[in-house]
Amino acid sequence: TKAYTSSNKKDFVELDFVSIFKQMKTQKISRLEKLVYIGKERFKTRIIIELLPQKKYEQRVRKAKKQATKKGRKLGKNYLSKIGLNIFITNTDIKSEDIRILYTMRWQIELMFKIWKSIGEIDKIGKMKVARFEVSLFGKLIWIALNWHILWYVILYYFHKYISV
Repeated sequence: TKAYTSSNKKDFVELDFVSIFKQMKTQKISRLEKLVYIGKERFKTRIIIELLPQKKYEQRVRKAKKQATKKGRKLGKNYLSKIGLNIFITNTDIKSEDIRILYTMRWQIELMFKIWKSIGEIDKIGKMKVARFEVSLFGKLIWIALNWHILWYVILYYFHKYISV
């Protein structure tokens, strides 16, 4: 999805991540927040851009170069600039300092659902009698509920530890 800036809601200019990356790096800006328009519909939203630490940036560049070499491609300036940034698009009123923490928690929840699906195999049902299916389903649902309960306490702990309420 492309992001655009506009001064009069008619002239849209695509966000230049190369210049943003250079500006943030030279001026030592760790976080930048802008109002942007995204997609073909030009939906107005907020973008929060964080500059990655140099070690993390170098790690991402090495990984990207390795992938590009495997596929016989070259990395462009725009791509290299984007991998040096954490980019969050949101329409929430949460402080920009807290967005990364919130998205980290959200990602952990996504991973938990993936684990439930892959390990719990809640999407796979073999041929069996109805009673056996019910026992299997209830067992998996109890397992999921216990995991969710534990995860919820972990999320609350980190939320209160890192985000000032």
